[in-house]
Amino acid sequence: PTALGLLAGFRFLLGVGIGGCYPLSATHASESASASADVWTRAKRTGLVFCFQAFGALAPYMVAMLLCGLRIGPDLQFRMLLGLGAMAPVVVGVLSARATESEEFVKAAAGRRAEDGQGSMARQLCEVLGRPGMGRHLVATGVCWFAYDIAYYGSAQWTPTMTAGIFGGGVSVFDNAWHCAVDFALGIPATLLALWALKTLGVKRLQVYGFTLIATTCVLVAVAWASLAGEAAGRARNNALFGLYLCFNF
Repeated sequence: PTALGLLAGFRFLLGVGIGGCYPLSATHASESASASADVWTRAKRTGLVFCFQAFGALAPYMVAMLLCGLRIGPDLQFRMLLGLGAMAPVVVGVLSARATESEEFVKAAAGRRAEDGQGSMARQLCEVLGRPGMGRHLVATGVCWFAYDIAYYGSAQWTPTMTAGIFGGGVSVFDNAWHCAVDFALGIPATLLALWALKTLGVKRLQVYGFTLIATTCVLVAVAWASLAGEAAGRARNNALFGLYLCFNF
């Protein structure tokens, strides 16, 4: 119980950090483009930020496989993996503290101070939400991402069930790591494909197609779960279910 509470507490802090980094990193990437940059250039820079999320999601499992090769105890492997995982946000935090604000942000902030003094954060937020269509866009974006996160992070709960049905129970830490690595590795070509399609389809159409494919895959997994999952379902059926899940992650 103590270990579970400790992990849950730090996972909460991790969620706060990631939740803040998500919008700020995308915004900074867009603002850092030159003033003459077109919409495509800004969208591409933002897409490149999220492209590296796929590499980051794959990295822990690659590191875990390397640690398994050191022939050390599982307790030390677990602690070393957590310690190495903490290095990345520390480096990002230091670099972020030393970075300068984008020129677009500096100009916007100076304009607000010149107009009405410092102004409160609540007043600035109300001003932004009061712009025509802004509230509708904000709610639509927030609801879509809220629903997506439920599907994405919730699906991680039954990934071990599918891998156990495909590869058999009692697998080692190394086996679990490379099973998950195969899963998350699909995110790399998927994000690169999205960057390629971004200019052709546009941001809105790409979002619509992406959410539609995710919803379709979730429905297929939900419908097929009862008949494909379980130890008695057989290897072929579990492979089919895992294939659907890989499509979801792609």
